[in-house]
Amino acid sequence: MAFLFDRVLLDYSFDLLLWCIYRPSQVGESEVQLCDAETRVKTLQVNTGIRDSVLEVGPFKVTVSDLLATLPPGTLSAKETQKIKEEIPSFVDGWLTDTIVDATLWKLTKLDQKIFAADSTLCQLVKHGASTRRLWMGEKFHGIEKNVIPMNITGHHWTLLILDNKESIRVYIDPIHGNKHPNEITAASNPSLYRLINNISEAADIKTGWKSKEWACLEPPHFQQTDGFNCGVLICKFARNLCDNRPITKVNVSIERMKLLSNLFGSCYDDILRGRDVLVCKVCQMDDNEDWLGCDRCGQFFHASCLGVNFATPLQNPFFYCP
Repeated sequence: MAFLFDRVLLDYSFDLLLWCIYRPSQVGESEVQLCDAETRVKTLQVNTGIRDSVLEVGPFKVTVSDLLATLPPGTLSAKETQKIKEEIPSFVDGWLTDTIVDATLWKLTKLDQKIFAADSTLCQLVKHGASTRRLWMGEKFHGIEKNVIPMNITGHHWTLLILDNKESIRVYIDPIHGNKHPNEITAASNPSLYRLINNISEAADIKTGWKSKEWACLEPPHFQQTDGFNCGVLICKFARNLCDNRPITKVNVSIERMKLLSNLFGSCYDDILRGRDVLVCKVCQMDDNEDWLGCDRCGQFFHASCLGVNFATPLQNPFFYCP
């Protein structure tokens, strides 16, 4: 059920549902009050350190500052932003960090095992000519159809590269372009970009066994970024839609931001401020019994009996999300 709910949050056609689910609830004082993603992040800002890790999404540890940067620009006051920048000079209001982009794309791979997501370091390693020998050690690419690669070439603008092994094509998207017709990227049209894409493809091919460097590289028609801060949100949206073979020509960026935050929080946010002990069951706070289930979103453990579920049922699925 939790897995199906996660899929709903990722489906752009359920925008209204997202807001209904995460609006503040009318509850009594003794009940836990659910609130929207923005309120949750602001609460963390007040009650935790700016560098504290509050969520674990796969291999990525998401900090309070990562989440604050994901809020819509202008949500933080100038004073709040300045205070954050004093501790983290690289902080930019409204600009998605590497960790947020990597975590969001990692979650995409958990919903479709035909997708592999490289983390954002790949582009920088290749750009600077660093070794990629240890890249994706132990990863198996049998059955993988798409390799999703976020690119932050200049350090302040996100673009996206997808190596599509099924269609034998490379898809590159720069959100700022928004071209109305497919555009082929070649050595003649953009020499430096084409060279970098080829080098990234070559590094990936060594690990995957593909021949993506030989494939054409196209930029399809897509929604155009009209500001200086939503590129990260857009490449996450584009990646999801392209992997699902959906159009990428219409995007409500404000809703996508809240959707992205809600997806990262999932249903595991309610005890962040109270402290967590992953060595015991979140429900009964005991470490006995053997019917342990680990949540693939928050990293906490539960007794199946405490959740009222058959222990064998979740084990039949590759991922388990706590209710």
